Amino acid sequence: MEPIKPQKPTVPPPALRAARALLKLSQDKVCQAAQLTDRSLRQAESSNGAGEGVSNKLRRFYEANGLVFLGSVSIETGWISGCGVRWSTPDDNAIGDADQTDSPADQSGLSFRAARAFLGLSMDQASDMAGLSKKAMIGLEGDGLSSEASTRDRLIDFYESRGLIFLGRRGKAVRQYYGVGIQMGDGSPDNVSDFEPS
Repeated sequence: MEPIKPQKPTVPPPALRAARALLKLSQDKVCQAAQLTDRSLRQAESSNGAGEGVSNKLRRFYEANGLVFLGSVSIETGWISGCGVRWSTPDDNAIGDADQTDSPADQSGLSFRAARAFLGLSMDQASDMAGLSKKAMIGLEGDGLSSEASTRDRLIDFYESRGLIFLGRRGKAVRQYYGVGIQMGDGSPDNVSDFEPS
């Protein structure tokens, strides 16, 4: 019997949207860098997803830029649960050719922009649903540090109530967080947490 070659699954649209948000790139910039059409990227980030070729191209692009995709695949159904994405950390061993010493760090340890993108919400939708002003949302998505703790906590509660988990760990010697990202937790609604590959 020949050994089974592992295959990487198609990356779910919520994780692709969050990856672009972590890199703080527009759709145009990703299309140029990953050599994709605007239509292909929009389709990949939509609820239906794109074909395997487009998804693989985006996965390779994001991984080459220091991101790590997360999730568990059911062999029986092919469904992905607990999907997410985060920045690589200095001790990640399987992140391709990314420089281990240059792992991105973040001051706040939170990426509200990635959480909003993961859920596919506009700025207006998220601010209305969370009961925050658009100005507060912009500040929190900018550096996450410029708002009052109660405002930050309200937005954390909003996203966590929708099943999201904020990822990241604090560096030992500096006040920086590594591995910042977002992941769908267990027990979350099936229409968001699980993705059936096309």
